[in-house]
Amino acid sequence: MTVDSSRPMVCICPSVQNSFYTDMEYGWKYFTYLTEELPELLSRWIRISTQPKDTFIAGLSMGGYGAFKIAFSYPERFAAAASFSGVLDIVKSGKDNDQKDNAVYNVFGMKRSELSGTQHDLYYLLDQAIASGKKLPKLYSSCGTKDSLYKNNLAFRDYIRQKNIDYTYSEKEGLAHEWAFWDSEIKKLLNWLPIQENK
Repeated sequence: MTVDSSRPMVCICPSVQNSFYTDMEYGWKYFTYLTEELPELLSRWIRISTQPKDTFIAGLSMGGYGAFKIAFSYPERFAAAASFSGVLDIVKSGKDNDQKDNAVYNVFGMKRSELSGTQHDLYYLLDQAIASGKKLPKLYSSCGTKDSLYKNNLAFRDYIRQKNIDYTYSEKEGLAHEWAFWDSEIKKLLNWLPIQENK
């Protein structure tokens, strides 16, 4: 697949460690960094458009969760958001909800089972964004059929399809949580994004 190079784009790839794009209970405030500090710095450092129609967010795995978390929290800021092999159900992913997962507790300050209905739950955030009346960005999600997060992604796909949202889903047979899948998805995403062409 070829990518149309006539469409200009600046790609920013910040590091957020294992924060789940969250203001950590015991750690750094990554959500604030990504949603407030970084955009303000970029607007000063680089001559880029800050208009929502020119702004997109995407990520893979934990980054897919983060991309949707930010897009659902601030839908008015983005024209499109995408998740590859995302952790789209933070409540049902990982260890038994009745166990105290120290990594999760350090980030969120609670067990996974307690995240339902909070600002960390994508299902809750999506419903809140819809209820706000704000227009949501175009959404794209994808997952390999051999990925351990495949069922997680299918459940979210089925949920979001019940809403009146511009949403695209893609999957690839036989691929897991791996770059062989993500490399092909990045090319598809670049052609899907509503990037303004050079004149």
